[in-house]
Amino acid sequence: MTLTMIFGLTGLSQEPASSGPDELSARLNHPGDDSLTVKTHYPRLGIFPPPTIFDPYEFMDRAILVLRHPMNCLPSYHNQRYEITTGIPSHTTRATVPEWIAWRDSNFDYEMARWVEHTTFWLDRYSEPGPYGNVFLSIYEGITDDVEGPGHAQALAEFLDAGENVHALTDEHDVKCSWYKILKDKSSGTHRAGPKYRPYTPSQLDTMSKSLMWLRDRYEDQPIGAKIVPVLNTYLDMVEEKRYEERPEPATLAIGRKRKVQYRAGTN
Repeated sequence: MTLTMIFGLTGLSQEPASSGPDELSARLNHPGDDSLTVKTHYPRLGIFPPPTIFDPYEFMDRAILVLRHPMNCLPSYHNQRYEITTGIPSHTTRATVPEWIAWRDSNFDYEMARWVEHTTFWLDRYSEPGPYGNVFLSIYEGITDDVEGPGHAQALAEFLDAGENVHALTDEHDVKCSWYKILKDKSSGTHRAGPKYRPYTPSQLDTMSKSLMWLRDRYEDQPIGAKIVPVLNTYLDMVEEKRYEERPEPATLAIGRKRKVQYRAGTN
């Protein structure tokens, strides 16, 4: 989604992930190269590009960090794994709820730790203030929002336009049209079918909340804090909303043959 937005705003493409280190270095230093970004899941998957390609930023001195709430990106990742293992076309079908629960209980702690590791890796390396700002936070919940989405796309366009030898659409109308076509036009893009409900246990929600608070404490006094702390606070609120949704349903006790007394489970 973000790569499509970048291409729509700049006309510049993504460097193929198959490029090796030498090929990548040559292409990025070639004045006629038309690639702007290199997509990587490092260190989450521990695959190319290696960290040396980013540190000390010989080839790429800025980064766009795509963040999505772990409560939602873990199920999305599981759906991808489900499609791969079952041979279903990518981005077409969600796993069933029982399959999600089984995968969740086997992988939650590991995947949550990797989400935190990925976030700190990029914020620690690109959060120092530079001439244009070294990191842009592309927040999934923001850029996909019907109301706030165009504003997030506008901020992304201005970040891209500030780069050396990069010219992006910055006219508000043009950016909004591009955003709508890519994210909201039902005739474009892919959409998974299947159940969206993804439950978590109270213990898992506790772990998620503690991880987000740890990140907030880590960055609140740093320059990047003004950008990341409000996002983490929103994510913490979302965990509490999920906790409320997952609360036990009120139970009913029958007394005699006609009278019923209602109480909340776990109370006297």
